[in-house]
Amino acid sequence: MASLLLLAPALVHSTSSAASAANGATIVDSWKDAKGRTIILREGTYNGKKGFGWTKITRRHAIRSLKTLRFISRNPNGGEQQGTARRYEAYANRQECKNGYCHYTDSLLVTLIVDFKQVKDYYDVNVNGVLGVQTAYCVNDNRELDCPSWVDQALGK
Repeated sequence: MASLLLLAPALVHSTSSAASAANGATIVDSWKDAKGRTIILREGTYNGKKGFGWTKITRRHAIRSLKTLRFISRNPNGGEQQGTARRYEAYANRQECKNGYCHYTDSLLVTLIVDFKQVKDYYDVNVNGVLGVQTAYCVNDNRELDCPSWVDQALGK
C-alpha cells in the first residue's frame, strides 16, 4: 500500500506541467546507495522536452518502479563520480522460461544519475536543498526513449 502512495505524485500531476513544477520539490522517496550515501528522489517535473525526477523518469523513460532505481543505486562500486553527480549503472536481463528451462533473451544497460549538489531552483521548481535523482533511462541501441516494461520486472523485483 505504501508503494501506491509513493507513485501517486507522478499520476496526480500528469496533465499539468505547471502544477507539477509547483510541487516538484516534494520528496517521493529516499534511500542509501551501496556506499551509504543518501539518495533523494523528488517528484520533479517534465514538460515533454526537459525536466528531472520521478515525473521525468516515468513519463519520458517509462520506468515505473521505485525498486528499479533502488536496485541500480546499490551497484557495489558505488557509481562513478561526475562532478557533483554520480552515475550508477546496472544491466536488466530479460528472462523467458518454458517447461522449467529458463534463458536470457535480452539485456539492457540502465543508468541512474543522482546529483548531490544543493540547488535553489531547478527547471522552475523551487528545490531549496539537495537536487537528488535527475533521471534514469535505458541505453537502447535504437535510441528509443522508453524502457521496455520488462526492465522494471527484471530490476524491480
